[in-house]
Amino acid sequence: MYMSILLQGFQVILSCICAIVLLFIGLYFKKHIKPEIGKNGFSTPGTMETEEGWLYAQVIGPQIAIRFGTTALVTALFVDALILFFGIDPENMIIYGNTIGFCFVIALLLDMERRVKDFLNSKLFLQDADTRKEWIAMVKEMIQKEPYARLLKFAESNCFDCEAMKTFLS
Repeated sequence: MYMSILLQGFQVILSCICAIVLLFIGLYFKKHIKPEIGKNGFSTPGTMETEEGWLYAQVIGPQIAIRFGTTALVTALFVDALILFFGIDPENMIIYGNTIGFCFVIALLLDMERRVKDFLNSKLFLQDADTRKEWIAMVKEMIQKEPYARLLKFAESNCFDCEAMKTFLS
């Protein structure tokens, strides 16, 4: 009996591997943002097109990964509970849980692509090249000096006017 409970507990843990990994990725990249394109980060074709898109993805990516990872974990645990409650064969619990987690990984990548595309179509690209360069420099500086919450707020603010950017930082 104890062996059966232990096995089911192990199956529950294994069924949540994708969700747990997604959470850890979000937490890791929240502390270790990589400003260089292609260097360990949230890398999709859309995020690697421009430096602005890459930086934006690296700033918003951890928050999205944590949110999607948490949702995937709760969903997988709920499905596991239903399987155990209704006496369904728990042998497939690992497959169900990780299928849910994998779907959330795909959803994360699609959401990231959409957000970066929306960002690149925003006011930033209506600005001149100097304003875009200043935005890039400010984000890189903030990555080094500012707490993540402030960096995220700046990236999501659509603050592209040079004076407004300087005011935001003061």
